Amino acid sequence: MRRDARLHANVRRCSAIPVALRPPDGAAAEAPEERGQRAGGDRNMQIHDGMWTILDRMRDRNRARRLPRWPAVAAVLAAVAGNVSHTRADDVFPQAVNYVFTGQVAPADAPEIVDRKNCVVVVTDPRYKRYARYYLGRFKLDSARYNKRYSGSRAVYDLDVQGDDVILEYLAPDKSTVLQAYKSAQIPLPGDFDSTQKALKIVSDSCKAEGPKAPF
Repeated sequence: MRRDARLHANVRRCSAIPVALRPPDGAAAEAPEERGQRAGGDRNMQIHDGMWTILDRMRDRNRARRLPRWPAVAAVLAAVAGNVSHTRADDVFPQAVNYVFTGQVAPADAPEIVDRKNCVVVVTDPRYKRYARYYLGRFKLDSARYNKRYSGSRAVYDLDVQGDDVILEYLAPDKSTVLQAYKSAQIPLPGDFDSTQKALKIVSDSCKAEGPKAPF
């Protein structure tokens, strides 16, 4: 910065010095003192131009240093894109849970995921005005059974699943008081059977089965 200021000051001083112009063809010969003034003016002009050239080069170098390093920026953007993709993959889990229990990806009354890490969800049980809390991470889906029945001409399925620990709790309207607890559950599957199996696969991959709790 100090070097730039000194160069600008020198340029301003040189600009203030009058520069003699070469006389046109046919003009009277110059006096010695006039030739001296013209030579001095030419030298000043050369110094003037040289200083501006130096300033221009310095500006170019400064602009080059301020330019973003595009390979580094590209790497950062790629990392952000990877994080976004990972977030979208996580968003599939609630959609899968919704489909298993309601047959819809985005129902109006969706199951409530109360503990994502342990895959605990709460769904309404409109038949008895209560809530059901499921521990999906404890489901032993490898040994689960699908029970087929008919509602008119339409085939409907139930999931018969067990666990080594409690997998189902019926809750009071306050959603905290446990009324009943079971290590097995029979869950109606209102959606398309093939799509429900795919949704259960997502749930299984997202919530690896938990082992039984230690007795102490």
